[in-house]
Order: sequence, then structure tokens, then C-alpha cells
Amino acid sequence: MAGNWKSLSSPPSVTSGSFNAGTMLLLTNGTVMVNNSGGSNNDNGGSEWLQFTPDPVNGYSGGSWGNESDMANTRLFCSSGILRDGRLFVVGGEISSAGGDTPLAEIYDPASNSWSTLTKPTAFNYIQGDASACVLPDGRVIFGALNATTTAIWDPVTENWVQSGTAFGTKADTKTGWCNEEGWTLLADGTVMAVNTKVPTTPGGSTLNNAPNTAERYFPDEDIWRPTGTLPNVQTITNVFDSAGTPPGNVQVFEIGPAMLLPDKTLISFGATGHNAVWTAGSSLTQPGTWAAAPDFPADPITTVYPATYLP
Repeated sequence: MAGNWKSLSSPPSVTSGSFNAGTMLLLTNGTVMVNNSGGSNNDNGGSEWLQFTPDPVNGYSGGSWGNESDMANTRLFCSSGILRDGRLFVVGGEISSAGGDTPLAEIYDPASNSWSTLTKPTAFNYIQGDASACVLPDGRVIFGALNATTTAIWDPVTENWVQSGTAFGTKADTKTGWCNEEGWTLLADGTVMAVNTKVPTTPGGSTLNNAPNTAERYFPDEDIWRPTGTLPNVQTITNVFDSAGTPPGNVQVFEIGPAMLLPDKTLISFGATGHNAVWTAGSSLTQPGTWAAAPDFPADPITTVYPATYLP
């Protein structure tokens, strides 16, 4: 389907003095919430959110900026999503006025155009920073620990938090990979796919394989994570050469590209290595699906700051 891009006007005024669009989320009422990340370098994140409302006749191309509301804390790189009742949640923040890798959380109610504290017990403060998250089909939200395999589920109706991935408390943690930097994707059957970025070489061990080519799925009905098989390539980039550093040298990173569900119910995972992969569902738990290579990205031509380590 072909289409054209059309420029939209910037908000007429922002409290921070400058506008730099960050996280954008579509609310259930059709409006778009845009986090103003603050300065042009995104150093500190932002607390300000702006709302873009489509025009009844011309849609988003004729839309306008309206309500503005602020969180209590600035946040950059955090979990976020839209709940069944239309509210917006944000949890954590790698960078925040509340402190780096904050565990604090807030929730936005479009009916009152206001933010309030999202109650999270301190026992679940391992859900912090840029924690992985996914809204489940039943409206609950699953989150991942920053530097561990532990996951947790929040029920926004009861406001209850519980550790997940334990077969409802009958097994040890069933997730094999650290949740750090993983992007989780809701699949057509209601399970959640996670392409691994770090995997302990022994269960529960501290020695990690930082460049795995594996993935796993969460099954909400059983509260279990299961492996999906082996990817044909490594998706996670582990280091880049910073030629602008003092002195220049390799910098350790653990980054991976996004993954998304396609209309035919397959999933494509984009690697930060330049390699990509496609997953096709199997017919049963004993045939959990297959991974195949997708076309690689062209090599990154940038050679001055953070050049790509992938060269085809």
C-alpha cells in the first residue's frame, strides 16, 4: 500500500521551552499522546506530554494539538503502554529526575487529563529503568527485570503484582534469558515473543553468553516461558568502536533492534548486527515454530562516530 508523508505543525507552546518528540502512543479515543523529551540532545528526558487530536473530517492530517499534562518525574527509555480502560502507564526510566534506572511508575487518565502515582510494591523494584513490557490479551501487563531473568505481572484492575514465569508458583523461574534490552512482541495466539540478548551459560549463573541466537515465548495460560528454537544469526550487537572517544576505542553495548508481528502472523526480528530473522509458528508445543534468515541490512557507511561492527 503506497502512501505519502505530510508534515504536521509543532505544538504552539511547550512548558520546557523546546519540543523534541519522544515516546508516542495512540489512545483508545484516537488521540495521540507525545512525550516531549526536552532538549535536542535528549540528555534528561522530559515530564511533559502533549495530545494530538485528529480532525473529524480530515483525520490526522488536519488534526490539532490540545491538552498538555506533566508527569511528576522526567523519564527517558521506560516501559509504557495503553490499558483496556484507555489509561496510559509509564514504568521506570533509564534516565529520570527520580534517579537513574528508577523503579517509580505513573499512570495517565485521559478523562481527567491528569497523572497519578502507579502503586508498585517495593518488592517489585527490580522492574526498573528501561524494563521490557507487554500488555497481555486479558489486560494485564508483563514486565521484565533489568538485569535478571525474573518477570512480573501487574493487574491494573486489582492493582496486584505477582512474580510470573513460575507456573503460578509451582516451578522455579522458567525464563532463560536476561530481560535486559529485550523487546517483547505479542503474537497472534496471545503468547509473547522475546529474542534473547543475554543468556546465563548455566541456569541461574552469573557468567553470560552476551551474543545468543535464541528466543523464547511466554504462555500466559500456563505462566511458563518456553524456547522457540535457534535463530540463523545473532541479533544483539555487543560492542562498537567509538572513534570520537578519548582515547578512541571499543565501547560495550548490548542492543537489539525491534521485532514486530506481520499480517500473516509471522514475526520479523531486526538485529542491531545488521542481520534479521523471521519466525513462523509451529502446529503444537512440540513443534514450536521455525526461524529463517531475512535479508540483511546494508552495511552502515558511517565511520566517524559509532560505526557499525557488522560488515557483510
